[in-house]
Amino acid sequence: MSHADFSLRTLILISLLVLSGCRGHVGSVHVEGETQPRFRFVGTSIGSLVIYRIPRKYLNKNIPLDEITKITPDTQWSVEGNHNVGIPISYGSIPEGMKEVVPAKPLADNTVYFVSTYVNTEETGSFAGQYFKIQNGRAIEVHGTVDESTVNN
Repeated sequence: MSHADFSLRTLILISLLVLSGCRGHVGSVHVEGETQPRFRFVGTSIGSLVIYRIPRKYLNKNIPLDEITKITPDTQWSVEGNHNVGIPISYGSIPEGMKEVVPAKPLADNTVYFVSTYVNTEETGSFAGQYFKIQNGRAIEVHGTVDESTVNN
């Protein structure tokens, strides 16, 4: 592991430890719904929303931040602008106050995706994310490791 990788992992770990003491002040994103998922948020507003298809090489591994923050062929949909978190966002529907950066691509069954957003709260702002997949026509949050033999990434 390079010094830069070690430093980044240490910084992330310290950030997570600090934020774990501030749970009520940290935003989050949740996934629900059918083949066209809906995204619900905890916070006051969001500034962006990116849906990213996880390449097989990153399943159960850390995804480099630049993979999610830049437009790649794995970027399934991207919108940016100011959005009130009280209103869920449906996949592919451009919310008022936001503009589409990458048009929505169809989401495939048994494929793992990552939703990333910048969430503002009363006291701070931070990136929040959630893994999910479409399974039997339903959007399901993915927690923990993925059995790679059961997905099409």
